[in-house]
Amino acid sequence: MLPTRIYVALTQVVLANCLCIWLIADAASDPTERHQVATPRWHEAVVRIEVPITRSQSRFTKHFIEHCTATIISPGPRPILLSAWHCFDGYSSLGNPIIAFTVAGKKTALSLIQTGGSMSEDWALLTTQEAIPNAVWIPVSPDGGHQDMRLVAAGFTRADEPPGATTPTTGDRLLALHDGCRLIEAANIPQLSSCVARKGASGGPILSRTDSGSYRLYGIISAGDGESVSYFYPSHSLLGRISELSSSH
Repeated sequence: MLPTRIYVALTQVVLANCLCIWLIADAASDPTERHQVATPRWHEAVVRIEVPITRSQSRFTKHFIEHCTATIISPGPRPILLSAWHCFDGYSSLGNPIIAFTVAGKKTALSLIQTGGSMSEDWALLTTQEAIPNAVWIPVSPDGGHQDMRLVAAGFTRADEPPGATTPTTGDRLLALHDGCRLIEAANIPQLSSCVARKGASGGPILSRTDSGSYRLYGIISAGDGESVSYFYPSHSLLGRISELSSSH
């Protein structure tokens, strides 16, 4: 496992920033690319989500929307999506629904099925409430990653949000990719990568390209230092749960 002091410190940073990550030191050093229109078809499997959250702060109840990312990981008609638990901390199924925005800008409501329930198990499984015909999906790799594996991190971010922002900006949320980052530490949970993170991509996928050119999902974005590393939960550990849910859909 990670040294406790390091992961606890990072967890506190994440929680202090409305449980959102992806903070980049400055725009000039930003290694991510943002896409107004997702050209490769696999981009369609990465969706922006809005989660209605209720949380008590200083004896007052605060209502707000958590902006995160999820990945479609099974075929339709009602596909399964994978995201991060911390995006749903404070969510109640009795309130407004979770909304996913497809690459075409269409909205679809999601149901939360299962979560890990903590930052140490920072995963969440969801499904669509309505059928999505011909949904694009990315398979979960059956294996964990290996040291120095080349990765791609993806998530929806605001291009105009300054580092350390705590209030919303007005820019559109675009799909940002960090291609060519590496897996630094594969033995621990969460795993450590050199992928740079920015606010809004919590729950987004950590991917790797196969020799045939297709992509496989290796993890779920969880936390990061905002400059040079990010942590992710290994998705292959959830394959049993995913298989059971897929067979019931």
